[in-house]
Amino acid sequence: MDEVASPAPFGDWIGSSEHRTWATLYRTVTQLPVALHRHLQAEAGMGLLEYSVLFCLAQSDERGLRLSDLATEVQCELSRLSHLISRMERDGLVERRRDALDARATRAILTQRGADEFVRASPGHLAEIRRLVFAPLDDGEHEELERLLRKISNAPAPSVCSADAATP
Repeated sequence: MDEVASPAPFGDWIGSSEHRTWATLYRTVTQLPVALHRHLQAEAGMGLLEYSVLFCLAQSDERGLRLSDLATEVQCELSRLSHLISRMERDGLVERRRDALDARATRAILTQRGADEFVRASPGHLAEIRRLVFAPLDDGEHEELERLLRKISNAPAPSVCSADAATP
């Protein structure tokens, strides 16, 4: 039987500086959403995805979006989002409506209760973002971080949530 060669260590594939940077970025982009989700769950009784849905709907024209657009904005599969919207609808946070321009499409519309819950959850959530992301940095570093992240993401098209808003 032929021997199977062991894969080269990750550091052999990219430089050690690149490896350290990648490992740090990976840890950050995986741990930050978990920390924010846990905080929102404990403080507001909702998860990060629910908050993101409320955020996008609150920022959109007429407080509503097509489910397909909303799924893109919150980086969620349409089937998962549909289940979440059903639960949020039962809780009175959103309503489903047929799209007036395309009867095949469904829109999620933020209710007053949903808007109230968004407003209630936001101060604590934003304080946690400040604590985890901005407090360790000075003003110049904030700007540098934004510049580098835009460069990596190739400055995608503006969000449908709002002209320059990013889903928290």
